[in-house]
Amino acid sequence: MPKRLFIDIHCHPSLKPYGHSYSGNKNSKKVRKKRSIWHRKQPGTFTEKLNEYTTLTHFTQSDFQTLCEGNARVIFASLSPLEKGFFVSKLGKGPVTDIAAQMALGIGLRKINFVQKNTDYFSELENEMAFLMQLHAKPIKIDGVLKEYRLVKSYTEIVANLSESENIISVVPAIEGAHSFMEDNSHDPDPAMVLDTIDKMLDWEYKPLFISLTHHFYNYLCGHAYSLPKVLLNLLDQEDHVNTDFTELGNEVVRKLLANGILIDIKHMSRKSRRTYYAILEEEAYREIPVIVSHGSVNGHTTVYTDIVHEADNGLFYGSDINFYDDELVKVSKSKGLFGLQLDERRIASEKELDKISHRLPDEVRHERYAMLLWNQMLHIARTLDHVNENAWDCMCIGSDYDGIVNPMDGFWTVAEYELLFEYVLQHARNYLVTHPNSFDKPSNNLEAEEIIEKVTSGNVMQFLARHYA
Repeated sequence: MPKRLFIDIHCHPSLKPYGHSYSGNKNSKKVRKKRSIWHRKQPGTFTEKLNEYTTLTHFTQSDFQTLCEGNARVIFASLSPLEKGFFVSKLGKGPVTDIAAQMALGIGLRKINFVQKNTDYFSELENEMAFLMQLHAKPIKIDGVLKEYRLVKSYTEIVANLSESENIISVVPAIEGAHSFMEDNSHDPDPAMVLDTIDKMLDWEYKPLFISLTHHFYNYLCGHAYSLPKVLLNLLDQEDHVNTDFTELGNEVVRKLLANGILIDIKHMSRKSRRTYYAILEEEAYREIPVIVSHGSVNGHTTVYTDIVHEADNGLFYGSDINFYDDELVKVSKSKGLFGLQLDERRIASEKELDKISHRLPDEVRHERYAMLLWNQMLHIARTLDHVNENAWDCMCIGSDYDGIVNPMDGFWTVAEYELLFEYVLQHARNYLVTHPNSFDKPSNNLEAEEIIEKVTSGNVMQFLARHYA
């Protein structure tokens, strides 16, 4: 049986190795070196237990060895300069903050010290891209087999790589956080400088397909949503301009990016900012722009057009507005966009549902129950879209956020477990379709389980790339 092809539209393969390359930003060909993007630190008993009880992840999830093992043949590598907000706690600067950041991000203390002193986010963005480029198209021998990754700039190149060899990974660049275009986000930026920096990025050989406008902290472009896990939120401060709207500069930045073929990823935007962005897309010039959620989950609430403060739990789902509303799912679908399913147990389900899954359960039972949480997400999206006569299954894909600040579902620690995860999801889909035959109002939405899984694991992204990555 041929391997299932996986595409992940949001992961961070360079974050940890680049974070260990504090001296010279060298991407090592020696895979045992932590500063190699091929370096693999597999989960073990200690690191798995550490994750279970602290939600912190101290192993690699999307290094290129693991991507090869998981047959993730196309990935969107998210580049993101580390925001200084990670290194200033509510207690101020100091060793406690440094150690907390190191624990959360999995990078070296010397790199943290560098970031604290750095006053130019864009140089960090350029350096991370240069780090990624260093081993681009350079075969590396792994267990006696030559493997490589190649940055790409078109759908045609991706198809060619898929046809050439199963040992080639196509890498589509993306950027998380438009703070990347600033000196840093500690002061009001010079608009001319920000726009000039974007021009420099537009000259890259391998430009990002999409960019998220904001990340974890305020960057003078638009408000962000609360996003940090409890273990960090108790220490770090996300309050500055949280839940606010676009600024004038933010509006200008969005229009400049769209005018130059760079799409916008709406993840991390506040509700107010998302609503403003949707209004922009209603203008004649932008009506064909797809709505992209690179890594997200549903919150089960009906509409984004409200400022009600939600409870953390909403039935099956985590009800926070870092997650997405039903009418936003419709916007993604109608625009022929993508909704990347985030594989983070803090986002994918309510605490009530998570509490039903004990760490003491046998692995098979635990795997089945965690996979059900992902199936719940998929089914909610499908039902929501079917109710408005949209294609139920055509916008969903994987947007794991692996190697970001993510708490994976136990047992599905890395990309290497994608096949296992989706075999369980496939079984849930089959069970549902047996007990609910022809349950979708739109006849074409009543697909076979295998076809649904193929769309989510790769098919939908390939269709999107054929349209938007010429």
